[in-house]
Amino acid sequence: MDKELYVVIECTVKVKEIMKLNLMNKQTGESYSNASVLEENTIEQILKEYAADIGVDPQRHNLLFSNNRTGHETSNRKAAVRDLDLKDGDVLVILQDNACQDDPEGIIKIDLVNRLNGKFYLNVRLYPENSMAQILTEFAKELGIDPRKNILFLNKRTGKETEDRSVAAGELGLETGDVLVICEDVYA
Repeated sequence: MDKELYVVIECTVKVKEIMKLNLMNKQTGESYSNASVLEENTIEQILKEYAADIGVDPQRHNLLFSNNRTGHETSNRKAAVRDLDLKDGDVLVILQDNACQDDPEGIIKIDLVNRLNGKFYLNVRLYPENSMAQILTEFAKELGIDPRKNILFLNKRTGKETEDRSVAAGELGLETGDVLVICEDVYA
């Protein structure tokens, strides 16, 4: 009786995991839900596939790409999804970097960040005499902040902070390119 020999070959195949990202054009509010990407896809590849769906001109040179969850951002189109630490379900915000546009004299541009939840608002234009109360009134909802609570305002570059809403942006030392961290005072 002949015996048959069966050889079992083990083979491991690395399956690339497709993740779903939500894409958002910050200027227009247009969005695309569940864009299928791989972690090695570049921003350039994502733009090529989805730019028309969210109203972004992929030929523009002054685009900024930001992970809404972490705040990681880049203007490098060769950056991969993993470089921005994007995970399944994250929002990739695409906005025109208006740094090249002329602003009225005296305007400063800063970014606002809620330290507790990571929400942010980029390229906020304001005058140095605008108070923290004015900034809070305008952006509390977008940042997920309850303006009725005690609020801490921190200039990330200088470390200067205040809870006084009458303090002006200039008094806090804010300059173009700075980040103003705003959060509800958890110790109050």
